[in-house]
Amino acid sequence: MITLHIDQLTLHGFDRIDRHQLGAAVQRELSRLIRDQGLPSSLNQTQTIGNINAGEFKTGQSTGANSVGTQVAQKIYRGMQR
Repeated sequence: MITLHIDQLTLHGFDRIDRHQLGAAVQRELSRLIRDQGLPSSLNQTQTIGNINAGEFKTGQSTGANSVGTQVAQKIYRGMQR
């Protein structure tokens, strides 16, 4: 079993987005990535990562929480691979 705890997720520029729906989308996509692509080798041991800067991405004004959450999870996963 893998336990991943994200203490805080900070997103700038998303005033009107459902944070619960976004969080569920992040969880779904991270679970899928780890299931399909495996745990990044940097996480083969119990450890704490203090901070992952996932960078930036652009979305349209009508982009919903599910789409944003998926993109955020993909950036987090790439950040865990470093």
